[in-house]
Amino acid sequence: MSLTSGYAAIAGPPRQRPHGPIEQPGSADNNAASRRYAPSYGPYEGAYVDLVGTYSNLSDHVKGLRPLLDLPPAARPMRSESPPKQAQNRLRPEAEAVLVATYRAGGKVTKLAAEFDIHRTTVSAILKRHGVLRPPGVQAEDLPRVVRLYSEGWSLARLGAEFDVSSSTVNRALRDAGVRIRRPGPPAGRSGPGA
Repeated sequence: MSLTSGYAAIAGPPRQRPHGPIEQPGSADNNAASRRYAPSYGPYEGAYVDLVGTYSNLSDHVKGLRPLLDLPPAARPMRSESPPKQAQNRLRPEAEAVLVATYRAGGKVTKLAAEFDIHRTTVSAILKRHGVLRPPGVQAEDLPRVVRLYSEGWSLARLGAEFDVSSSTVNRALRDAGVRIRRPGPPAGRSGPGA
């Protein structure tokens, strides 16, 4: 059975359009544009009309949605709510002065952010506005201590937390200072956890 004969058996004979028979390309009734651009479905015309009719009738869907519109707002399905926005904490000028003084005395940006309940970028912006923000990275005066602590066995992550920088920043500072970086893992002389 060929595809066309199988399809014709399912769809049946071609249907007539309400206004008359199906026009074939080249018939005298067609103008030049319709002959050139209009598709010819031939024996499939009836099946095509059936498919379009089946999938175009949306009245059943509208009938199903109508009761939802008639529900009171509280009974309608709820959309997921977006998470609440973070509260914006602003410091008063007196608190900013304390923050700046604490930073000058050796305070760290992340610790100040936690203490004053503001974001670390806000702390940096305040310090920059007051002209006291140190350049990022391990400070030159801290480098000898960083090298000593690393040689004593401190990890890059622990040094980063101590000096308020990332572990990759500590790694870069130590490499620039000529220090050989240890391989990750337990310190030499230990074979594993609990040893």
